[in-house]
Amino acid sequence: MAKYPPLSLQFPTALFFFFVFCVILPPSVSLTVETQALLKFKNQLQDPFNCLESWKDSADSPCQFAGITCHEGRVTEISLDNKSLSGQISPSISALQSLTSLVLPSNLISGKLPWQLTNCSNLKVLNLTGNKHDWNLPDLSSLRNLQILDLSANYFSGRFPAWVGNLSGLVGLGLGFNEYDEGEIPESLGNLKNLTWIFLAGSHLRGEIPESIFGLEALETLDICRNNISGMFPKSISKLRNLNKIELYVNNLTGEIPPELAKSHPFAGN
Repeated sequence: MAKYPPLSLQFPTALFFFFVFCVILPPSVSLTVETQALLKFKNQLQDPFNCLESWKDSADSPCQFAGITCHEGRVTEISLDNKSLSGQISPSISALQSLTSLVLPSNLISGKLPWQLTNCSNLKVLNLTGNKHDWNLPDLSSLRNLQILDLSANYFSGRFPAWVGNLSGLVGLGLGFNEYDEGEIPESLGNLKNLTWIFLAGSHLRGEIPESIFGLEALETLDICRNNISGMFPKSISKLRNLNKIELYVNNLTGEIPPELAKSHPFAGN
């Protein structure tokens, strides 16, 4: 009669193999989910130069796809700059829970920006500049890890997205050259104490520059040209000691440039 090891020995052995399967071996199930998500993403796009040719369901891992970066087997970055891609961003991207960077500038991608992006809670860089996105921007204020948000040079409409004032980790903010309704610069932008550059050119902004902007001590570039900003040229701008580029042309500012500004800042801009 065959002898079996006692249950007290069988259980640790089974637990060991379960650990090997789930932790040491690659998580094939999750990789399949990410592969499917990326293939749905591809199917929503037109790719005239076959830049996404390597995106196939026969691939062992989505980490082999062109433009994809992974860390420990998980998709962390999509980078497809200037690939002549058109179509729309698929909501399937929300399945990429480890995604930290979505970089798709200088393409022809259009349509609504899917609100499901808010499920990518680890996102640090969202760069969609130079596309054809339209409609209102979804509220992305829950993406608290964002450091770079650049949605400039699209066709986003509706109210200027005041919710960006909740993204306190932002280092760079680009929202310029869109089709927002006429409105004022939100006072809440003054909450973004880590900002080093801000680009709001051509955003149909009116009124005065809020005083809170001059509390952004890390700011190096301030570009709010080609708007309808009015009032006296703000003397408080001289508080921005790190400022080395300022673009305020094609506005309705009056008065003189504060002499303190010219003395303390070696400007590179206008």
